[in-house]
Amino acid sequence: MEEIVNQRVNKIEQLKKSGVNPYGKRFEKTSDISDVLADFQEGRIVSLAGRIMAKRAHGKVSFLDLEDTSAKIQLYIKEKE
Repeated sequence: MEEIVNQRVNKIEQLKKSGVNPYGKRFEKTSDISDVLADFQEGRIVSLAGRIMAKRAHGKVSFLDLEDTSAKIQLYIKEKE
């Protein structure tokens, strides 16, 4: 177990040395997924946080399942965007 911890610490240090933040940037989520689904408004911009539970690529588009503690939503992403 100690070896695994040491490997992870070394990877984090390597990322930091190369200028990469291993923990990403902080952002404020504006809604839970269940709130967005309950009061859906096309064109409304929201910030969601959760885990990507599935990814399906079909040519130049991808579908992702994003899940938080309240619900799951499918995301549609175009390659150009």
